Amino acid sequence: MFNRYSALVDENSIPFVRAAGDQRIVDSSTNWTAGFGDASGANLSDSDTLNLMGMCPFDTLSTGVDSPFCDLFTAEEYASYEYYYDIDKYYGTGPGNTLDPVQGVGYVNDLLARLTGRAVQDETQTNRTLDSDLATFPLSRTFYADFLHDNTMAPIFAAHGLVNSTALDPFSPGANRLWVNSKLVPFSGHMTVEKLDCSGKESVRVLMNDAVQPLQFCGAVDGMCEFQAFVESQLYARENGQGDFELCGFVPS
Repeated sequence: MFNRYSALVDENSIPFVRAAGDQRIVDSSTNWTAGFGDASGANLSDSDTLNLMGMCPFDTLSTGVDSPFCDLFTAEEYASYEYYYDIDKYYGTGPGNTLDPVQGVGYVNDLLARLTGRAVQDETQTNRTLDSDLATFPLSRTFYADFLHDNTMAPIFAAHGLVNSTALDPFSPGANRLWVNSKLVPFSGHMTVEKLDCSGKESVRVLMNDAVQPLQFCGAVDGMCEFQAFVESQLYARENGQGDFELCGFVPS
């Protein structure tokens, strides 16, 4: 069958298969489909394997029940899959990329403006037209929410000085590594920055997916950092990336 009709099938034109309701007929069609798909020329590449593994979480999230795709691979294979993306994100948009932190500078400076109630001071990526207008960038709100892509959140973590993970070994995952992409930016992942006023003393606390961060860079105690110390600790952003922005081919304006 495959030898006769394989020319009619490619990745953009796959067979449409139906079966009668009897289970034995369903089983026969399933086995036929498996055999047809395994025939030489089916063109299942390494990248297809990654996509099939990704179907497990995406399909599970979509339907609310465990996806049958999850049974295609072992727990050990999924652990390798997780580390593959840890490496990909760490060296792509994370701290393993030396020009990663500067990509989050604009957002950090926006945050500092909101925390201090002062106009944005930034010469990198912020939109001056929007940020200079209180209608589009208000400074008097008690609650703000920004929605970003996971590849955008990683540079923001780095610009803040969060998740100072040691370099990831491309061949051997460390059991106690801090950079685990699925924990840092899972579905609906979030970073929350709280400005607190306790008996007249202002403090800042940062939570990543509800986990309080230690904020060692500003001398935090129990995750609470004195407000001015937090602002001063963000020197990298306040100084527009300390020259890194120019290394990306841009000129501060």
